[in-house]
Amino acid sequence: ERRMPEELGISGTLDYLHKFEYHVPYKDVGSENEICGTLIGVIDKLTELKEIEGEIDEIKWISSKELLLEIKKNPQVYCPWMLIALKLLDKSDKAMLEKHANILSTWMSSEIHDELQKAIEIHLPKDKWRLVNE
Repeated sequence: ERRMPEELGISGTLDYLHKFEYHVPYKDVGSENEICGTLIGVIDKLTELKEIEGEIDEIKWISSKELLLEIKKNPQVYCPWMLIALKLLDKSDKAMLEKHANILSTWMSSEIHDELQKAIEIHLPKDKWRLVNE
């Protein structure tokens, strides 16, 4: 929430869904070892998001059906952390799954889940990331 104004140009309230970690080599200089939290929030459709230089590469509104078609064609263009976050939606906090069911249900189909797994594997091996919810 505190980074939203500087990264997206908006403010709001977010709910926690889950977190995951990944370990991947980074060029010849070492590796990344990160924990990523996945959050959800609702904003007014008229809210204008801003791509803040150096923070966000691209903002795109997309439906689950559109994303499914795109990752089948060009999985390499999507950030693996986004793909992992979406794949793990069904592992999210149960209260939050219920609260946001109208938004999340279309993103948790088995077809999307399977395509997300394939797309993730293009970027990094399965043994290099995992869910870390407590």
